[in-house]
Amino acid sequence: MGSSSVVEVPLRFSLSSDNLGNLLIEVLGLLGGEWIRIPNPLELFRSGFIFRMNGATYGVSKRSLESLLAIGALKPQIAKDGRLVANVSPSILKYLRTKEGMSEDPSSKRIEILEQTPEPRARISYHPDEGLRIRTGYEIPGHSELVSLGAMQPTPEKTYARIGQAYLPMPSAVDPKVAEWLKGGERVVPLEDIPEFFTRDLVLLRSNFKAVLDDKAFRKLRGSTFGSTNSIGLRRMNN
Repeated sequence: MGSSSVVEVPLRFSLSSDNLGNLLIEVLGLLGGEWIRIPNPLELFRSGFIFRMNGATYGVSKRSLESLLAIGALKPQIAKDGRLVANVSPSILKYLRTKEGMSEDPSSKRIEILEQTPEPRARISYHPDEGLRIRTGYEIPGHSELVSLGAMQPTPEKTYARIGQAYLPMPSAVDPKVAEWLKGGERVVPLEDIPEFFTRDLVLLRSNFKAVLDDKAFRKLRGSTFGSTNSIGLRRMNN
């Protein structure tokens, strides 16, 4: 077959992340015993995974093809430096991390994929000169403060949400009244409105949030006429 024969070659993939959180993918082929960058890897998807370099014709090996097809599912584009660029898909990135011939630089390794779906949390603190301060949101590993629903950026497939460099399963749909609390982040209940808060909002928080009180709020509610903290289903914060 001479010069028209197709030489099957393995590929390597190097993953990194830009300052916008996109995934950058460098594609290299083993040509003549040396790993060489494929200049326009997007063409591989248009040419049946065959490419020409230095007068020779190459085809992607079957083992490398699995990884390349997964990368294609990201619908990548070409970056200015010749690498592929795509939005992060947590499920595909998890898969790529298991594949042979895949490497990551520190920027890519910082992309964290969490497995546990976050649940609503409420932290209630009491301030004698102000009233009750109620912070609501989701407890996320690596974040000392609760994260509001509005701060979560859904991924294109809508099954994950992005918080900084972390991706976590998108929280389950909640009642519209619960969603309003989650979007607000923090509310202050003035001293004179605390009785109304007990009758209107406390049941909602108790039923839909894992709610905890600081020491002052714990003592205030325990000594109130609205029942003990045990009867209203709230827990004391650990100091």
